[in-house]
Amino acid sequence: MKKPLVWWMLGLTNIVVQSQLEASVFISEYVEGSALNKAIEIYNPTEETINLSQYKIQMYFNGQNHPQRTIQLRGMVDSHQTFVLANSDASEAILRVAQQTDEESWFNGDDAIILTHQGQIVDRFGTIGVDPGDAWSSGGIYTKDRTLRRHQGIQTGDLNAHAPFYPDHTWDMFAKNDFSGLGKHNTNDDPDTPDLPEPTCGEPVVRIHEIQGNQLRSPMLGQRVDVEAIVSALYLGDDKLNGFFIQEKTGNQDTDSSTSEGLFVYTTTQQPQLQIGDHVRVRGRIAEFKSETQLSQVESINICDQGHSITPTFLPLPFAHPLEIEALEGMLITNQHPWIVNHTYRLGFSGQLTLGSERLMQPTEIALPGEEANRIKKENEHRQIVLNDGSKSRFPSYIPFPLPGLSSDNTVRSGDTVTSLIGILGQFDQYQIHPIETVHFTQTNPRPRPLEKGDAYRIGVLNVQNYFNGNGQGGGFPTPRGASTPQELARQTEKLINSIWDSESALVGLVEIENDGFGEHSAIADFTHRFNQRTNQTFQFVRPQGLNRIGDDAITVALLYNTQIFDEVGQAKVLHTFPFDYHNRQPLAQSFKNLLTGEIFTVAVNHFKSKRCNNPTGQDRDQQDGQGCWNATRTTAAKTLAAWLNTYPTGIQDEDILIIGDLNAYSMEDPVRAIESSGYNNLLKRDKEANNYTYIYDGYAGALDHALATHSLAEKINRISVWHTNSDEPRVLDYNLENKTPSQQQDYYSEGPFRAADHDMILLDMARKVVPYQQINPKLWSFFRPWRHYSIQIPEGATLFEVSIAGGIGDADLYIRHEAIPSHQDFDCRPYLWGNNEQCLIQNPKPGLWHIALHNAFPYFGTDITIQYQ
Repeated sequence: MKKPLVWWMLGLTNIVVQSQLEASVFISEYVEGSALNKAIEIYNPTEETINLSQYKIQMYFNGQNHPQRTIQLRGMVDSHQTFVLANSDASEAILRVAQQTDEESWFNGDDAIILTHQGQIVDRFGTIGVDPGDAWSSGGIYTKDRTLRRHQGIQTGDLNAHAPFYPDHTWDMFAKNDFSGLGKHNTNDDPDTPDLPEPTCGEPVVRIHEIQGNQLRSPMLGQRVDVEAIVSALYLGDDKLNGFFIQEKTGNQDTDSSTSEGLFVYTTTQQPQLQIGDHVRVRGRIAEFKSETQLSQVESINICDQGHSITPTFLPLPFAHPLEIEALEGMLITNQHPWIVNHTYRLGFSGQLTLGSERLMQPTEIALPGEEANRIKKENEHRQIVLNDGSKSRFPSYIPFPLPGLSSDNTVRSGDTVTSLIGILGQFDQYQIHPIETVHFTQTNPRPRPLEKGDAYRIGVLNVQNYFNGNGQGGGFPTPRGASTPQELARQTEKLINSIWDSESALVGLVEIENDGFGEHSAIADFTHRFNQRTNQTFQFVRPQGLNRIGDDAITVALLYNTQIFDEVGQAKVLHTFPFDYHNRQPLAQSFKNLLTGEIFTVAVNHFKSKRCNNPTGQDRDQQDGQGCWNATRTTAAKTLAAWLNTYPTGIQDEDILIIGDLNAYSMEDPVRAIESSGYNNLLKRDKEANNYTYIYDGYAGALDHALATHSLAEKINRISVWHTNSDEPRVLDYNLENKTPSQQQDYYSEGPFRAADHDMILLDMARKVVPYQQINPKLWSFFRPWRHYSIQIPEGATLFEVSIAGGIGDADLYIRHEAIPSHQDFDCRPYLWGNNEQCLIQNPKPGLWHIALHNAFPYFGTDITIQYQ
């Protein structure tokens, strides 16, 4: 009696499953094209809107029994409508009809694709656990490099994902990269496609504010409509945006400030000769592309009349809420107040600048990590807007900002001001303005000269952005980082040499130089040789004894100094223990003596672990407090570095210690504050009103590079500045040749210091404080020797130079002379008295080498000579 009940229950289960299946979506199109042109279309055959939040696409690679990729679907799919999931890097034709995109690994023609609902299979493409070879194939249909579409009569998915897969049973095959049917499954049977009359101007239409609605997406997505409005901007052609913008006449606009009156019309077909001001009637289908509401699949465009004008609307910056700016999407806008250029990085790549209501700073540059920094981050997002060049071109051959075109001597810098701007507010996953008139810039942040150092001597800090020199003999290109060719290396070298030389630095800490040792052809030796050859100087680099290279990282740090001003004292050392055995580059410390003043101090140059989230664990994961990944490792490095320097690793026990370099932490972050807590003064914080940023990331300025000194040394540094030659400049003005036309390679490049790297140079000016000096040579005598010679180097800033002889018997004569040996006829001082008691006293002596001589007209015995300055 139980067996019939079991069969009855199984039958009921089948009915329930079938009922659920009939109420479900299924895979209706499969695209496996060239490169990353991959997409899956899902169709809703039911009379209800279906929420896809409980559906997933699973991908089984190479016959695996478990999914290697799972994508959670997001959004809704209306009755008899499609939902397209596409690879993020697919072609524009695919992305324009996609409702969701996803990156990382995607399927190939031999992989299985499963659609699930709450963990249950509702459709499949391929067979789980089977590797078919190159492709699934049957009946002349195969899945590699092809588009497949489900037969029109199919209304349900295939539940049996382990059964053999025969694509010819339920699929039609189309050519590679055929996207013409994507997003249109069963279009002919679509009950939501109205029969519209012939397009006639003046007949009833759907208004743009109805299409736009008062939310981020259109409430009429997918509907076929007629629209009448005024052409506000033209961007026709593949080299522009492939379309034009329209805006409702004033009399047809609603009174709801939360709905936009502008719309982009996407069309790649031949159009009538449109002009701005034309009143047009357009028929097409409402779509969303890259977050922008558009009219696409255009069927007709008719010009109704001409000669209309549109008054631009003020765009608020900052805006209070995204819906406030969404309400202006597609409309003609202008600025009410001047806007500040905050980011130039993408100017060469996509013709874009980021503008802001003010100069925007990295949150953790000005606020403690956590709640306060996150608040500033949110505010910053509402204070900026992108200025586009009105095209979707990559690496455009002409960049119009600023007019008459970008070049090495006609640039726009972060900090410059946009005074007048009229354009259309569009979207491409971010709000951006496409100008319709000339954009007027004011150079409120002109290219600077370094501050005059006066009688101080200068220490510099520069991240050289991956200086790699191949094999040092003209070969070994392309390098792992940096220059790709000898020509690029020559261009990079010239810019870096001019940066250091023009900065007037006598000691420089370098960051991101190739870590290939210290031999004749190493990067640091090659650069030093080129620098000296170019400048006729005698700079030298620090080489730690007993080391072939500093650590195992591809890049390292270095110290370069002018041997006419500094000399190494003690032994150069590196710190190679935890946490500098991995992640953080090993710091280099060396002590120096100033040959002009006698001053001794120690410098440690550093490069901490970056913020990039490459497989961090534990506390090194992004804590969402504004400090990025690896903050714990950087903080440990900061504490360990300070403790190590307290042991005087160079062997010179002098309290004057300077920490410099790229700490990959902004001024209010944990690593910087850890060094401050260890007894160091943050020199960049000395002048709170100064723009002491060294780097711009994502449009926000901040200091990743730092200079921190012990209290005793900080008192001797009378000025600190940041020379903004790099971070404010467009990246396209650097030494690279890639992605530039031959004319751009010439026009965008100059040998000067601007955009030599991506970080700005920190300059520290140390006062030429003279250390008092005294030398006594006792009990001198001379009988047959007429001249006895001495010399001494007098530093700049000395106020008194004194040489005296005294004691003994006989007659010695004292002579002194600047930069030459004195004689009976040539001298700067000669007392010429009887006996052995003479003195030369010179106020504010000239700096340089002074020569001293004793002459005996008669023998002298037991005479002392004292040489001193102060």
